[in-house]
Amino acid sequence: TQTYEKTDEEITKYIATINEEYAKLGERKIGVSEVSLTTLDEQGNRIIRNAETNLGDFCADAYREITGADIGFINGGGIRNDIDTGDITFNEILGVFPFANKTCISEVTGQQIVDMLEYGLVFYPEENGSFQHVSGIKFDFDPQIKHSVMLDENQEFVSVEGARRVSDVEVLNQETGAYEPIVLDKKYTLASHSYLLMEY
Repeated sequence: TQTYEKTDEEITKYIATINEEYAKLGERKIGVSEVSLTTLDEQGNRIIRNAETNLGDFCADAYREITGADIGFINGGGIRNDIDTGDITFNEILGVFPFANKTCISEVTGQQIVDMLEYGLVFYPEENGSFQHVSGIKFDFDPQIKHSVMLDENQEFVSVEGARRVSDVEVLNQETGAYEPIVLDKKYTLASHSYLLMEY
């Protein structure tokens, strides 16, 4: 193989200008955090894919608050970096979300929500990228119950054939501030990133 080493001076200058502009954009301050938003436990072990974290909750809250949706979800596999205490830059947000996903809303039934929660915990306590961090919803989870989720050959959700590990699912009523039992045939708005919502 041969290496082409010639460069065009004008193109090189143009690329340098673009890189400089992106560097300024990346270091732009977009917020402040008084705490470390993390994917780790106190010992420095990654837990974002099998346990609730303040960064996961923050991201789910952000999806719900920005869109005005009833519920916010984000899978642990979609969160890729921590945010340190202090100023938050655009580059730090890109570190958390390095993919080209878009924030979006989907209208789903209560049944689809409880199925997503069940699927998100199917591999617990093992790590799995489908573990959901949530906002505007709360539920009980019994890890002693063996999962009864049926998966296809691609490990995608098909159905729940036995006892559910997730129970007592409640959705926040944004008008009253109270949590109410989920209604399986009711439509809810769910905010997340495009990859997650397209997958489900």
